[in-house]
Amino acid sequence: MLATLLLALASNAQALPQARLALPSAGHTHRITAIALSPDAAWVASADRLGFVQIRAAQGGREHFHADVVRQPERGVEALAWSGDANFVATAASEAVTVVELRTMEVFARLPLEGASDVSDDFGSDTLLAAGITKGRWWLARVRPQEVEADELVGGPCSDAAAGLARLTRHGTRACVALADGSAKLVDLKSGELTLEFPAADAVRGFLPDGRLLSLSTDPQDKKIQRLAWRDGASGVVLGTRDFVAGSEFYSQRVWWHGASGFSLPIVDSQLRRFSGEELSAPAPLPIELDRLVGAPGRQPGEWIVSLGTPAGVNRYELGFYDERKQAIVERWEGRTDAVRSMRAEVGANEMWLGGAHPARVSWSDAGMSVAPLPAQPQLVARLPGGGLLVARAEPHEVQFLAANGVVEARLSLGEGQYPQEILLDPTGRHAAVRTWNRLHLVAIEPRTLKWSKDVGASSVTFTALGAVVFSPDGERVAVSGYRTHTSPDNSLRVDGELALFEVADGRVAWTAPLAIAQMRFVLDGTQIGGIHGDHNQYVSVSAATGELKRRPYWESRLGGHRGTWLQSGKLAAVGSGTTVFLTRPDDGYCERQIQVPDWTYSALAFGPEDRHLWLGCDDGRVQVLDATTGALVATVATLEAGEWVVATPDGRFDASPKALDELYYVRGREALPLAAFSEAFYTPRLLPRVLSGEVLPPPKVELAKLEAPPRVELLAVGPDSANGSFEVLLRSHGSRAPAELRLFHNGKRVSLSGKPEKDSDSTAKATASFSLKHSLELVPGPNVLRLVALTSQRTESAPAELTLERGGATAVRPRLFLLACGVNEYANPKYNLNYARADAEAFSSAWRERTGGLFEQVDVTLALDSDVTRVGLAQHFERIAASASPTDVFVFYYAGHGVIDGRGAFHLAPHDVMQLYGDDAGLAQKGVPTKDLLAWSQAIRAQKQLFLLDACQSGGALEGLAQRGAAEEKAIAQLARASGTHWLVASGAEQFAAEFKTLGHGLFTYATLEALSGAAAGDDRQLTVLELSSYLETRVPELALEHRGAQQYPASYGSGHDFPIALSRP
Repeated sequence: MLATLLLALASNAQALPQARLALPSAGHTHRITAIALSPDAAWVASADRLGFVQIRAAQGGREHFHADVVRQPERGVEALAWSGDANFVATAASEAVTVVELRTMEVFARLPLEGASDVSDDFGSDTLLAAGITKGRWWLARVRPQEVEADELVGGPCSDAAAGLARLTRHGTRACVALADGSAKLVDLKSGELTLEFPAADAVRGFLPDGRLLSLSTDPQDKKIQRLAWRDGASGVVLGTRDFVAGSEFYSQRVWWHGASGFSLPIVDSQLRRFSGEELSAPAPLPIELDRLVGAPGRQPGEWIVSLGTPAGVNRYELGFYDERKQAIVERWEGRTDAVRSMRAEVGANEMWLGGAHPARVSWSDAGMSVAPLPAQPQLVARLPGGGLLVARAEPHEVQFLAANGVVEARLSLGEGQYPQEILLDPTGRHAAVRTWNRLHLVAIEPRTLKWSKDVGASSVTFTALGAVVFSPDGERVAVSGYRTHTSPDNSLRVDGELALFEVADGRVAWTAPLAIAQMRFVLDGTQIGGIHGDHNQYVSVSAATGELKRRPYWESRLGGHRGTWLQSGKLAAVGSGTTVFLTRPDDGYCERQIQVPDWTYSALAFGPEDRHLWLGCDDGRVQVLDATTGALVATVATLEAGEWVVATPDGRFDASPKALDELYYVRGREALPLAAFSEAFYTPRLLPRVLSGEVLPPPKVELAKLEAPPRVELLAVGPDSANGSFEVLLRSHGSRAPAELRLFHNGKRVSLSGKPEKDSDSTAKATASFSLKHSLELVPGPNVLRLVALTSQRTESAPAELTLERGGATAVRPRLFLLACGVNEYANPKYNLNYARADAEAFSSAWRERTGGLFEQVDVTLALDSDVTRVGLAQHFERIAASASPTDVFVFYYAGHGVIDGRGAFHLAPHDVMQLYGDDAGLAQKGVPTKDLLAWSQAIRAQKQLFLLDACQSGGALEGLAQRGAAEEKAIAQLARASGTHWLVASGAEQFAAEFKTLGHGLFTYATLEALSGAAAGDDRQLTVLELSSYLETRVPELALEHRGAQQYPASYGSGHDFPIALSRP
C-alpha cells in the first residue's frame, strides 16, 4: 500500500489570491499531451511533454495559469483531470501528481506517486483518482487535495508489456484501469476492492458514459481492421461488436465523449467516427493541422478541443476548437510569443539579439527601450566597420551588404541549396565567415567578393547552435564545428562531431578534431579554442596549433544541448545545467562559481553589458534577466511581433509598447482584471534601462498581495431630462466600501461629475454594498458611448461598464475649434530663458489657423506669450473656453516652455513667473501648473475631442536625477491622458532636452509639427488626424535630432480618446 502523504507545500486555504500580470507567452512550445474541459465548461487545462500546464478561460481563451509543474527535465505531463467541483486540476507525470488550485491559480500540492500515468475525477466532488505502474505493479489511489493526501485503494502485479502506462476511466462508483497490454481492472471505489479483471486479449479501453465498457482491438491478420465491442459494465459480457476499416492503425488509447449523446473515436489517419447506442458512423475527415489527435470534449455537443500542429517556422503548439458538423477548426488560441532559441549580446552596446521564429534586437538607453524585428535569425546579421550590416539570407541563398539606411549595396551568391546558419565578422573587419549546413564560405569585405567555400559536413544534419564559427584574434585562421555523416563498416549511418581549422588566406585545412563545439572562442592568448561540447553540454578546449583535446571539466551536465555562453570579458565560460549555471575557467576547466537560476526551461543564455546581468531565453517565449552575482530575477521581457514588447519586475511594475499595453491584463485566481486596474500603482516608464542601470526603485505604494479587489460597476439609462438633449444616467458601484473615485467618459472624453455616490438603502446589511450617483449630460447627434470606471483608495480600477445612447432628430453641425497656444521665451528668472518658444507658439497658431478652416465652422485662437503665461492667466483662458465650447467642438492646447517634476514626482508646467525649477516645491506649488489643474480644466471644457501638445524643455542647470524625473514626467502625462480621455503629444523626457536650433528657428518638436500641418503627414483624404500626427512625429523628430545634433530625441504620445481630424493639407 502507498503511505498516506502529507506535504507542507499546500497553499494557505484562507489566503487571498494574489494579483499578477499575465505576460504574453508562447503557449505550449512542446507537444501537447493532455487537454481537459472543467465540469462547469468555464476552463480549459492543457499540458505538454516538457511539463508545462496552461489554464485558460473557455470563453475568449485568456491565460490564467502557465507554469512548469513537473520541475524536472524530460518529465512531461502524461495526463490531467479536473475535480468534480472544478476547484482543482491534477496532473500525472511519472513520479508525482501535482495539484493546481483554481481559486489562487497556483500549485497547491505535489504528491510523489511514483509511476503515475493518469488521473481522473472521483465520485466525490472534492477528490480525484490517480493510476500508474511502478516496479511491475499497477496501482489506483485516491487524492484528496484539501488534505494534501493520497491513499492507495488497490493494486497488483502486471506484465512487462503493460509497464509504463495505465489509463483510467470512471462511471459512478466504479473505475476501470486499462493497461498498455490490453488488460484491464475494474475497481469498486467505495470498498476499494478489485471486482473484475480482463485479459490482454479483450483490449478493454474504459467506461462509456452509459456505464458500458468499450473494447477496441486490431485484427491480427489485417492491422487496418478494427473491432469495436461493448460490454456489460458489471459482468464484462460482450453485448455487441462492430468492425470497421481504418486508414492506419488505431492510435489513441482514450475515448472522447459528450455525455450520453455519444462519443467519438479519433483515428490516426485524420478521421473521426461517432458511436452512439449500437451504431458507428462513417468516418469524417479531420483538418490536417491536428497534432496527434490529442483532444477533449468541447463546450457544446459536436465540438472538440484539439491540439494543433506547429505553424511553419514557429516553435509552438496551439489549442483549437473542432466543430464536427462543420468539419472545420472554428476557433484557435495562438501563442503571442515564440520560444527563444538563441541569444547574442552585442559587445560594447546595450543590445541583445534574440533568435527564434520571430527574431528581434532588444536595445535600451536612458531614453527607453525598443525592439526591432529582424529579417533573419540574429546570427545571420553582422555589423560592418563604419556602419551598415552584412546579412546572410536563406531566400535567395546570398550575402547582402546593406548601407546604414537599409539599402542593399551588393550581393554575393552562396549557391543553390546553401541555407545560412551563422555569420561572423573577423576581429580585423577584413573578412566574414558564413556557415551553411555543409559548407563554410569566406567573404572578403573589401573588395566585396566570395573568397572561397569549403565542405565542412553533410547537408542531412544541421548544427544550429550559435558560436560554431570563430576567428583567431589576428583574423588569419577560422575554426568551424559541426557534424559529418558517413557509412560505418556495418553499413549503418554514423553521425560524428567535427571541428576543423582553416587558413583564411587560401582555405587550407590546418587540422581536424572529432568533436562538435558550440559557443567557441580562442582563449589563453589564442593558444586554445574553448567552448561547449555539443554532446555533453560541458566546457572543453583544444590546442589551436594541433587540435589536441586539452581540458575536460571536473563535472558533467545532466542536460544535453548547447546551453552555454561566455562572459563579455571572455574570462569565464558559462554552461547551463538544470537550475545551475557553471562559470568555468578556460585555463584548467575548474568551476569558479555557480549561479542558481529560477527555471531550468531555458534554451539560450547570454551576459549583458559589463557582465552584470545574465539573460535566459526560455521555452515559453519570455526572457528572464537575472543578477549575475546573486541569480535574483531582475526583470522579465517578452517580445511580440512587429516590435511590440513588455517588461515586468517581480514587485509588479511593468512597462510596454503602446499596442502591447492593450493586450495585457492581471489575473487574480479566476478573475481577469484589466491592465488599467493597476496602471497608476505599477506602470513604470523606461523600466528596463532603469533596473539594468542599477537604479533602486522605491517600493510600489501598494503591494500586489495586499491589493483590494476592484469594485464592479453598472451604468444605467434613467431617461431624458429635457427636449434639448440632456439625459440622466445612473452610475452604480458594487464593493465592500464606497469607491474613492468614479470616472465617466462620454465618447472617450471624461466628464466632470458633481456629488459623491451614496450607499443604497437596500444594501446596508450586505457584505457587498451598492453606491449610486445620478448624472445628467448633454447628448450629441448620433451615437453617444458612455464608459464608467471606479477606483479604490489604492488606485486600483474596475473593469468598465459601457452604455450606448442614440440621440435622434438632431442635425449634425460642423464643430468649432478652440486653440490656446502658449510660448515662454522670457522667464522672470532670466537664467531659464529660451530662444524659440515664443516663435514656436506664434508659428503654431498661425499654421493651425491656415490649415483648419475647411474642417471647422469657426476657429477661435488664443495666443499667450511670455509674461501673459501664468497660472492665473491660463486658468482664465481655460474658463473662457469652457464657457463657450460644446460637446461637438474640438479643443487644442499648445505649450512651449519649461516642464518640471517636483520632489514628490508630480509634473508641472513652468509658466513665466516660476523663479526656481528644482529645489523649491513650495514656489512651484504656488506658481506652477500641476497635472491636477490640467485635468480639472480639461474636464470643465465640454469639447469631447481634445489634444494637448507640450514642447516642454528641461532646464540645463538641473541635470541631477533627470532620468528619474523624466520617467516620472512620462508616467504623469500618461496617467493624465488616461484619466481625462484626451490625447497628449510630448516633445521629450528624461535627460533629453527638447532641442532648439538656430538653423531651424524652432524647437525640433514644433518644427516637425509644422511640417505635418503643411501636408507632410496627411493621408490620401488630405485630412491630418491626431494619430497620423503622432506617427509622423515619432519618426521625424528623431531624424531631425540626429541630423542637427548627432543624438536622437524621442517624442512620446499618449491617448485614450477617439481619433479625429485636426487639419487639411493643400490640394
